[in-house]
Amino acid sequence: TMSSKNNGEKTNNNKHRNNNNAQCRIRVGDKVVPFQEGKCIVFDDSYEHEAWNDSHDSRSRICLIFDVWHPDLSQEEIKFLSFLQKSQIRMYKRHHHHLK
Repeated sequence: TMSSKNNGEKTNNNKHRNNNNAQCRIRVGDKVVPFQEGKCIVFDDSYEHEAWNDSHDSRSRICLIFDVWHPDLSQEEIKFLSFLQKSQIRMYKRHHHHLK
């Protein structure tokens, strides 16, 4: 799957799972990395991570997020995990459909 988030204004993408002067940066585990124009950052989001944009720059920033399977997984494991993921999505849709 792919999703995007527009981070045009000052934001803090709170923790979900610092000692750097860069205005736009990400922390994955204990490591903080500044964003650099034209450079990609790839990380394992099973580690706790958060991102900051403390810039006062009015230009928009867009983050593209790609979910990929870990390269050490077998085809059988991917098939099983895909089944679980699809089941979770179906349960979520059913539950939220009834809340409307």
